[in-house]
Amino acid sequence: MLCADFNSAMGSIRGNKVRVLAVTTDKRSAQLPDVPAIVETFPDFPVMKSWVAIYAPKGTPSEVTQLLAPLILSITESPEFLRPLEANGFERLAVSGPQLTAFTKDELAKWEKLIKRAGIQPQ
Repeated sequence: MLCADFNSAMGSIRGNKVRVLAVTTDKRSAQLPDVPAIVETFPDFPVMKSWVAIYAPKGTPSEVTQLLAPLILSITESPEFLRPLEANGFERLAVSGPQLTAFTKDELAKWEKLIKRAGIQPQ
């Protein structure tokens, strides 16, 4: 059994080299509509999504981040940008500023809790 991100697994999935049991997202994937979301079977399973964000260094003036955020978001909604990503299971989550900060904090808290519950120790 392996829990892999879409991008790493899609070649093997498309080549019928693996059997997909579930996706670890909160809903079925548009790329694999016949594959159940894991929460359909295990409602308390933590949602696991790969995600990417762009951050500015601490202390960057808000004028700069307020200028860059909409430009970056507009690039990420273009078909040229989205097409290859969507083909590999990525979904766009268009957030910036306080929404991105809250999302990041929630993700870090979720993983900290899971790591502690699993008894994983730093090495």
